[in-house]
Amino acid sequence: MIQWKTVKPDSGAAKLADVLSGLPFLDAMSITALLIKGPLVLFDTEARLAVHRHVSARREESGGLLLGQAFMPCELTTAVSYPLVVISKAVPSHEYHGTSVSLQMGSSVWEVARMQVESKLLVVGWFHSHPNLGAFFSGTDRKTQRDFFFHPYSTGYVVDPVRDEHAFFLGAESFQIPEDKVTPVHAAVLSRVESAMACEASSRGK
Repeated sequence: MIQWKTVKPDSGAAKLADVLSGLPFLDAMSITALLIKGPLVLFDTEARLAVHRHVSARREESGGLLLGQAFMPCELTTAVSYPLVVISKAVPSHEYHGTSVSLQMGSSVWEVARMQVESKLLVVGWFHSHPNLGAFFSGTDRKTQRDFFFHPYSTGYVVDPVRDEHAFFLGAESFQIPEDKVTPVHAAVLSRVESAMACEASSRGK
């Protein structure tokens, strides 16, 4: 289980249509087809490795924040009703009190995240470990998700580094995301999404 102190992430999701319109046609169609069936998480491979390095180095519970981008559909203009979440960075918390079954993290990780955040990134979720307990959301984890990570795109990532298990949860109700809806991607792929957003923002500014 995990407990956070009283600092909450900012909301800043972009419109899904904006990023899709800036992507190559086949990329946009592939993402749309996946989003019709459920939420989609694109997880940068280096960021995911950073999470695993952090939690694997400790016997007690540990965690941190996930940074990236979030794109929400417009219900009036598309058949898609699920968010696209892009995770591009992980910010481990180094101010915490952890045991083998619980974790309390201080507010400093939020400040560290905000110092690292570029204008196009936001806090899209959080991660923590359950060493040798299995990858699941406890009642306390669900309360944390509901109180601090309540946006429709907010992603909770829990890892058991001992059993090599992991699971993802989405939104205030901690809906578990199927494994096939989480796609590992390289930075080069994420850069296409960022470029699409930059182009769209530029065209709106003209």
